[in-house]
Amino acid sequence: MLVAAHHPDVTIRSELTDFIEEELADTDRDSPADWTVRRALDAFYRPHESSMPTDESFSEIPVLQQAIIIANLTLPEASIAEVTDRVGCAASYPPQVMERWQYLIDAFSDRQAKGNTLAAIVRDELPAAHIEHLVEIGHLDDIPIDVGSSEERHTTLEYEQNTLYEQQMVGRRPTCLLPADSCKLGYF
Repeated sequence: MLVAAHHPDVTIRSELTDFIEEELADTDRDSPADWTVRRALDAFYRPHESSMPTDESFSEIPVLQQAIIIANLTLPEASIAEVTDRVGCAASYPPQVMERWQYLIDAFSDRQAKGNTLAAIVRDELPAAHIEHLVEIGHLDDIPIDVGSSEERHTTLEYEQNTLYEQQMVGRRPTCLLPADSCKLGYF
């Protein structure tokens, strides 16, 4: 940034990278790659523009990343090493995932603050096939969460729909949709 400040008239990134190389030539430091210079300049001059996605849903991200997010939300006090051991990934991966998908983590945390369990949130966000795959590959084996199977999820949804129907029918008189004679004869 100091080199950029000394050359405010330079607008081409590759020229700025050349100036940085010249500045660092007499030191024991390596000059940064062009993409590093780009990221630093973008972060400094355009902080409002983020290269991080903010519109992907939880079901669209890779399964291992889903497991890391679930592990971090389930075990908020766990160290990176503990999350790494429980999920089965490289030690450098959880911090990257948590930074990249911070907006999903914030949304899940908000839902938890409103009384939703993380298991219920995961069941809402992921199709049954995704949940089965997540459970089958074992990334959640050492995480204290039960997201359930697709059959269990289907049964729960069916129960919730039936309960809602029953609640809506309380205090209402059943209506016969068949011809009047059928209802009078007691068939329905």
